[in-house]
Amino acid sequence: MKKLILSYFIFFFIIAGCSKIITLPEDVTIISNVNVVTMDSDTLLANHSVIVQGDSILMVIPNSKIKIPAKATVIDGTGKYLMPGLVDMHTHIRDTSNLSKYIRYGVTTVRDMAGNIGTPLAWRNQIIAGKLTGPRIIAASPFVSNEDGFPKNAETIDSAKASIRAYHQKGYDLIKAFRMRPEIFKAVMQEANALGITVSGHLPDRGISQALKGNYDIPIDIVLESGFKSIEHLNELILSSFREEWNNVKMEKLAAKIASSNTAVTTLIGTDIIIASILQPGGEKIVDSLANVIEKRGVEGELEGFKNQTNFIINSRPPIPDALSTRVPEFTFKILRALDEAGVTLLAGTDSHNPLFYAGESLHFELEQIARAGLTPYQVLEMSTTNAAKFLGKKNQFGKVVKGLKADMILLDQNPLLSISATRSIRGVMLNGEWFEIEQLN
Repeated sequence: MKKLILSYFIFFFIIAGCSKIITLPEDVTIISNVNVVTMDSDTLLANHSVIVQGDSILMVIPNSKIKIPAKATVIDGTGKYLMPGLVDMHTHIRDTSNLSKYIRYGVTTVRDMAGNIGTPLAWRNQIIAGKLTGPRIIAASPFVSNEDGFPKNAETIDSAKASIRAYHQKGYDLIKAFRMRPEIFKAVMQEANALGITVSGHLPDRGISQALKGNYDIPIDIVLESGFKSIEHLNELILSSFREEWNNVKMEKLAAKIASSNTAVTTLIGTDIIIASILQPGGEKIVDSLANVIEKRGVEGELEGFKNQTNFIINSRPPIPDALSTRVPEFTFKILRALDEAGVTLLAGTDSHNPLFYAGESLHFELEQIARAGLTPYQVLEMSTTNAAKFLGKKNQFGKVVKGLKADMILLDQNPLLSISATRSIRGVMLNGEWFEIEQLN
């Protein structure tokens, strides 16, 4: 009998503990009764409230566990889905008008990959200081290159090292590497590694060199062993290794090498798929169709920029064998799957704001193209949330909807774990704890 009474008492206290109502501070914003995609796992937390205080997430908790303070700001999430803000890992911000477009499309962090286009370093600092509203900016240096048509800031070993030191001193977050000779590449990597600043960029591989008629001739093994942080543009793996034909064994070995080197790969496959379609017979119809869309947008300078871009693609791009140009999507998806299966860190990037790709909006297109490779929506979302945060060394700052992280979140009408296109169904965006209704952003 005593054991039975004790059991009742234990049961009572468990129930009482589970039903305890938490008293919240008055100065909070509550996104209530929402389905949370935390990105801690692929499990949806139904009917939860996310409590935000200042610029951070105070807690994620079932609705039944809280009493809403009278002065709290409440955002009704009933029937909606809350996920972390997206990260575009390869952008080119041309002016401050782009910044609001990123927020409009739920992109709360961007990695700007060309410090010589616009002034991303200054914009980054202004956003941090609260003088400018925009996504968090990770700012790459100007291109480090010795190729004609780009900043010639690495023509000699000494000038290359001096450029790395100068960009590090100015406060850039990383070095953007472009085409360079082998001895220059070696000097760049040595100097950057000594200073503790990462290097990402284009693959200076001998296959690319042959395609571009350049003098780079650096085997990919040397690139991977150098500490190169991320290969930008997945299509460069096609150009370097699979220009003529596909080889499963060769790809598996390459993917394993990339994985073991801890080098990440940034996708940018939307760019490649559109460019490949332009280069195919009948591509001029696609160009005309895109031009009509751009003209209707009515943004000053965009149509001219688009025409310049397509002329460059058609007339100046490295020659791609006809058999390959029609198979770019197929090869791209095979490479994506192989890299993912090998455990390579994959990052989603767009190359916006090039004339073909628009700030914020293009990331959703990119995610949709990645999903075509047969990856689950959760796997695709990882590339633009948790993978990006971890790669940047900021997994304790953003990338998930969990206690203690920055309040960068997107409220959606549809479930992104069922369809990646649901990321387009934005009802509102929270950036550093500040809430923007979709009507404001439009």
